[in-house]
Amino acid sequence: MIYTSLKEKHKSRIGRKDFKRNSRAKRTEHYANSLVFVSMLGSVAFVVSYL
Repeated sequence: MIYTSLKEKHKSRIGRKDFKRNSRAKRTEHYANSLVFVSMLGSVAFVVSYL
């Protein structure tokens, strides 16, 4: 019996293009979250340096 991961099962169920689109959207969301985190960290460092 061939073991297929949940990711592979999901990919075959929703279609290859949808899977690529969803993974690309998740990647973009990750970049956006990290950008917000870095900018908040920078603003906190800026405020702390002037106190």
